[in-house]
Amino acid sequence: MSLKERVGSGVTYHKEEARGARMKSGSYDDCVFDEGVYEGADIQLCHFLDCTFTVCDLRVENAYETSFMGCTFKNCDIRGLEAKGARFSDCTFTDCTS
Repeated sequence: MSLKERVGSGVTYHKEEARGARMKSGSYDDCVFDEGVYEGADIQLCHFLDCTFTVCDLRVENAYETSFMGCTFKNCDIRGLEAKGARFSDCTFTDCTS
């Protein structure tokens, strides 16, 4: 599965199965990611602005130059996300595993 060059604004992604997917140059603004599985995904050069992640598995393989600005994470597994290259600015985390 390849999710290259995806763009979303105000979109809800419910139970998206993207295990091992490749996401490159994506831009997401005010989107909702609900119960998504992104374990092992390769996320590069993606930008998330004011997005909400609820009960998501975000244990990605790579997050090179990926930024999360003003995002909210609730009950998500984010282990290793920052170490894989993700940057966070003004984000909130509630009951997440890190």
